[in-house]
Amino acid sequence: MPEIFCFDLFASCTLLTWFAYWKPDFKDDSPVFFFFPLYFALMTAFVALAFISQRDSIDSASLQQMQRLAQKQRLKPWLVMSAVLVSIVFEEHYLMFPTLMTLLILRFALASCLQPAKLEKK
Repeated sequence: MPEIFCFDLFASCTLLTWFAYWKPDFKDDSPVFFFFPLYFALMTAFVALAFISQRDSIDSASLQQMQRLAQKQRLKPWLVMSAVLVSIVFEEHYLMFPTLMTLLILRFALASCLQPAKLEKK
């Protein structure tokens, strides 16, 4: 299964889990349930248009920097995904989930931009 598909699947399932887990504790017309999915969709579209679609024009020095950043232990996808899952439980810190999902979207952009580089090396 491609890594990019795993990011999409995880983000979609996590958003549905967040909605199901938090919905009983908020009013039906709570703005958090309208604005965050909208923010999530717009942020993903922006990242896709601004970064992922431009990945062919990345110079080699920037590509090497991005590869070093992707290899750092603090930015491993499983670590960011684990933090996102844990943030669902902390309802009193309601901005933790959107912040970590934004970090996950940025990590997705990094993985997507490095995808062609991995294919060229093989």
